[in-house]
Amino acid sequence: YEALMALWGRYFTCIAPDTPGFGQSDPLPGTPEIVDFADALGEFTRALGLKRCAAYGFHSGGIILVTALKRRTLDLSCLAVG
Repeated sequence: YEALMALWGRYFTCIAPDTPGFGQSDPLPGTPEIVDFADALGEFTRALGLKRCAAYGFHSGGIILVTALKRRTLDLSCLAVG
């Protein structure tokens, strides 16, 4: 994602959160499902004060974003999934 963020960063503020339990993030409790990750993403964006944003997700990140969009936990201006 570094190359994309460097390119897009010329025009946008780019944020690349870890999926809970991956990278350096704390895991969600129990055995989380995709909807739990989608809800956590909505909480994350609200904590940052983001009201509407564009999003890109690859693989499981794309599934999480589509789920968040369907559950209306995110207000997206556009979505790209790879």
